[in-house]
Amino acid sequence: IFRMPEVKHYLNEDFYRAYVYTNIQSIIVEKETYNPNIIKTLLAKRKDNYGGVKLLSYYKNRVDFGDITSSFYGVFEKEFCDYFDISLGMLSDYEDNLEKLKLKNVQIDFDKMDKIIKDGKILAEDIDDSKSEFDSDLLMVNYSENDLEAKFESIIKNNLNGFVPKRSLSVVKQAIYYTFKKYFYLSYKLGLAVFVQNLFVRNSVIFSIILDKATKAYKSVHEIEIRNKSEEKINENWEIPISKNYSPVTYERYDLKVSLYDPLFVRIGTNGKPNQLELDFMNYINENSQSIDWLWQNGQEHMETNFGIQKDDGSTFQPDFILKFKDGRIGIFDTKSAGEREDDNRKKAMALVNYLESETIKGKNLIGGLVIKDGNHFMVNLNEEYKSYVDAPGEWEYFDKIL
Repeated sequence: IFRMPEVKHYLNEDFYRAYVYTNIQSIIVEKETYNPNIIKTLLAKRKDNYGGVKLLSYYKNRVDFGDITSSFYGVFEKEFCDYFDISLGMLSDYEDNLEKLKLKNVQIDFDKMDKIIKDGKILAEDIDDSKSEFDSDLLMVNYSENDLEAKFESIIKNNLNGFVPKRSLSVVKQAIYYTFKKYFYLSYKLGLAVFVQNLFVRNSVIFSIILDKATKAYKSVHEIEIRNKSEEKINENWEIPISKNYSPVTYERYDLKVSLYDPLFVRIGTNGKPNQLELDFMNYINENSQSIDWLWQNGQEHMETNFGIQKDDGSTFQPDFILKFKDGRIGIFDTKSAGEREDDNRKKAMALVNYLESETIKGKNLIGGLVIKDGNHFMVNLNEEYKSYVDAPGEWEYFDKIL
């Protein structure tokens, strides 16, 4: 297990090694589907010709993972009480509360929960003729424990309104159990979970409405919670990390002489291939190594060690590349496809312009802008006012001119 008790990176690579001791004769390490970057066995090291950059880098701690937290308890309780006209926070008689559920047409009799076909037969020719109805006896049965919980969870997942199911399901379930425990004097020993699950599955339409209202109402609570937790960090002397580890699942080696990292690892997209525009730009820089000392590709992960620029909304923008020109300039560039997501491109371009202006005043020798590829040529936008290449191609310059 890799730990950093002193909260800093070490020069000795032995501190970055982890070992597993086991008596299992055969171990197969499978791909991690939930977090494919969890195991990073590929190591890249910074070359000796670095020289330093000392850039101001912005990082905003990402605290919003799309999950519902314990603050949802009170939101669900309120929506539940409002729907059934139960006095919020008042511990009235549980029988009165049951009657209020019945007044809203909630069925509390859980016998014969489901129907299955008994000895039913469908002939192949009936299916071919698209005949879907046939006569057969029905057998009334109760759900199995696993099926009941699965249906209960399905109702919750269908009413999360954008929150991540894997990170939210458990909290929502506990919020529901908490409410029923409070207003119906139930406990887990008295069958709280089974009672609630049966109630939700039997009355899915009603409780879907309550859940839908609760998760929508929770969004405003969640936004305030996130704002209060956000943490901004500014590193006035940020440097490119000495080394970095990559996952063999999501990265592959790419030979590039001008790369600051040795070796260079590039990210594999969902199509199983690296980003072709970024590869083309790196190859273009490599072909012009007479003007460039090195090229470094910024990381895509939201982490403090990557280089970040602050946008007007306070979020972090991480440009794709940092270049060191032989004349001493430091270049900050972000590659884009012309005509795509221009609203976002404009925000990034203006954030980069503001950054370059403020840092140049401090004496930094910087240049940068958004880069697109038109045919065989790379074009760069260096203007204070951003205009897309589609709308105003004359506002863009050939990248060759700044080499």
